[in-house]
Amino acid sequence: MDAFFLLLIGYLLGSIPSAWLITYKLAGIDIREAGSGNMGTYNVLRVLGKKAAVLTLIMDVGKGSLAAGLPILLGHAQYLSLLAALLAVVGHMFPVYLDFKGGKSIAVFSGTLLIIDVWIILLFVVNWIIFYLIFRKITLSSVIAFLITPAAAILLGKSSIEFYIFLLAASLLIIIRHIPDLKTERG
Repeated sequence: MDAFFLLLIGYLLGSIPSAWLITYKLAGIDIREAGSGNMGTYNVLRVLGKKAAVLTLIMDVGKGSLAAGLPILLGHAQYLSLLAALLAVVGHMFPVYLDFKGGKSIAVFSGTLLIIDVWIILLFVVNWIIFYLIFRKITLSSVIAFLITPAAAILLGKSSIEFYIFLLAASLLIIIRHIPDLKTERG
């Protein structure tokens, strides 16, 4: 399969507006106009509860996993999987289907790591838990974990330079998406 086509599929998979589709189907609402307005699992949890949030999480993780896994399944080099994964993250943030206004991509990014390097997602979760226990702030804990995890992965030295570039790029994009929330986050 052509590399360009796989990258396009990665972006289009990431663009599938899981939170919007689920909340619209279950309750007839546009999640972008409810709660915090974010198209993510946490906002769906606040607005519609656990069932809708779990469905959103599964879809978002799944689309990230599929975007990263398809090039691998088709026998392509790791760099193509990493690019498709990064495009899935970008697609979730800027979905073509909803005027390029999407979510923050933590679940999509997590799904890509389940395929590419499951140890890194575990490292992220451990970092997040530690900082959440210290600060009791979800966004702050996420940002710190996204700052520390790429550095820790590089120090562990168990992957390719392409993977580190992917990890740094995705983390930076996700941190940037969280900056407005840092200003408004309460304890």
